[in-house]
Amino acid sequence: MLTNRSALVPAAPAFSSDGTILATCLSEGGARLWNTATGASLAKLGDSCVDVSFSPQGTDIAVASGGDVTVWDIASLKPITTLNDIGSAARTAFSPDGRTLAIGTDSGTVTLWDVTTGQPIARLTGTGAVRAMAFTADGLAIADNDGTPRLWSLDPGTVTARLCQTITRSIKPEQWARILPDVPFQATC
Repeated sequence: MLTNRSALVPAAPAFSSDGTILATCLSEGGARLWNTATGASLAKLGDSCVDVSFSPQGTDIAVASGGDVTVWDIASLKPITTLNDIGSAARTAFSPDGRTLAIGTDSGTVTLWDVTTGQPIARLTGTGAVRAMAFTADGLAIADNDGTPRLWSLDPGTVTARLCQTITRSIKPEQWARILPDVPFQATC
């Protein structure tokens, strides 16, 4: 059982893939990692927190703090990358392979980021304030303020069309491989 419940904010809790760590945003700022078996506090990450999400492999955690999102290595408790000036980050979600991080904002934009390079891959627009996101086998499900779920298909043709509408440069083959590892590279824009 977790102790010190008064410090927890009920929004945005997340469990590691193996269920041994719980992450929460703290009312006094930052994210707290908890051992689910003992209830002991493991670490505090950052100074601000509006959302947390674990990579599917359980090795990384994204902590959204409003205008920035920091991806932390759980084993070392050191930041891997910080994505700056992204707008008012509301929600985060890792892709199934853990290489891509979707960041949804209160303004209704979802940006896909390469976790390793810290570079944006694609931007999806047309939603209301993002309140929840989850990757599916072939897309990204987004729920916004009006309760309307949206599914962004990540099949090759749709990705190419959407990317050409939202980015200003062509995607490189190695970026394509991180987004769609099972699909042969296609030239974009």
